[in-house]
Amino acid sequence: MKRYIVMRLFFVTLLLYMAHLTGCGISTSVYEIGRVMPGERPGLKKKVLVLSVIDQAGIGEEKSERITASLVELLKKDRRLLVHRSTTPIPPPSKIRSPQYGMAIDPELAQRSETMGMHAVITGILTPFEFDSKKTGIWPFRRLRRIFEISMIVNVLDVTTNTLLFTELKSAKKKTKRDVSEGQEEKSAIDKKIVDRGLSHILEDQASAIKKVLKNRPWTGRLISADGKKIMINGGKNVGITAGSVFEVFGEGESIPSASGRTIYLFGPKLGDIRADEVTENYASAVPLAGERFRAGQVIRLKN
Repeated sequence: MKRYIVMRLFFVTLLLYMAHLTGCGISTSVYEIGRVMPGERPGLKKKVLVLSVIDQAGIGEEKSERITASLVELLKKDRRLLVHRSTTPIPPPSKIRSPQYGMAIDPELAQRSETMGMHAVITGILTPFEFDSKKTGIWPFRRLRRIFEISMIVNVLDVTTNTLLFTELKSAKKKTKRDVSEGQEEKSAIDKKIVDRGLSHILEDQASAIKKVLKNRPWTGRLISADGKKIMINGGKNVGITAGSVFEVFGEGESIPSASGRTIYLFGPKLGDIRADEVTENYASAVPLAGERFRAGQVIRLKN
């Protein structure tokens, strides 16, 4: 029953968060983008920003930071990703406007992530442990064992579109090896080694799921500037752009006002093609091949 209530709160929170970020039309934007921007051939790497895991289980800052570090290392094993760990402290609840469960991200951080050329922002929440007791053995040798459930939620936010790409809760049930008494406190029955093993399995599953989701998403970038015939792209050698790479440029589609005052634009019609000319580590300049009306902020995609 408690798990059902938690999940209800979780999904309500996600809806509230996305309503705050984009105002309305959440499902429409996700499916519209999937239709307009189909998959591409592999090549360009995707920059992702991992935020510190939010500890609602009470395991402590040091342990939660180790969990974040472990998630980062697991994601780094995928060579198609450029993984960055955020050093920004977690904002207070009043700023992120997030209830107890669900997506939690500072809107200002989302804006900075876009400026940094990030493809996605990853958040994680370690939820409070769930406890239960189970009697084992036969009378008069019955024993009371404590069973606790470890759960972690991860969310992947598409920075370009401000849409939620992926959210998943993974759980692991563990049973204490020692007996417990009826009145014993729940936390006193927790074996730290068992918790570590449970979290290790959860992190591996979550990392695999995140990598699969990002693999199936097309690489997208933005025009930083478009002055006459000189165009700047927010990606360079670091993501695999080389001189001669050709990109499609898309205009602004339907606009959605967000609660923060920003206007979010869905992908619109293709405006033309541009070709990378000079490439540095983090940026690239490009020249128009076809089309016009290029300007800063427009979305680009590697042309197949």
